[in-house]
Amino acid sequence: MAALLAVLTGCHVADRSGTCAPIQGTTRVVIHIGQGEIDRVITEPDPILQLIAFANERREVAQPRFYTMPAPTKTVTFYRGDEFMCSIGEGPNFFSVACPGWRGIRDAKRSELRDFDRLIGDSN
Repeated sequence: MAALLAVLTGCHVADRSGTCAPIQGTTRVVIHIGQGEIDRVITEPDPILQLIAFANERREVAQPRFYTMPAPTKTVTFYRGDEFMCSIGEGPNFFSVACPGWRGIRDAKRSELRDFDRLIGDSN
């Protein structure tokens, strides 16, 4: 019973792990905060490169088998022209990552969440 409880409460033993391909060649980043319209579009190279570096360090994620993946409250989506490349989203204690053919979540430290907020210009 204890082993089953450990699996269900956070060991993620039964989750399927995967990694999105590295993000490259991004020309546009779209930021959504909340459930509204587009909050901001970034086309300047330096902020895009910073966001790419952040997201590329967090491409390994897991798909939970025992619960529904939570929805992020803030999302950064990377595009090459109009082609979707990847997105990374933030929740209260997790990151969600989606790319063609794969999506999942990973735990996030408070320092990572602060860095993400700083990079997207959200001071909340």
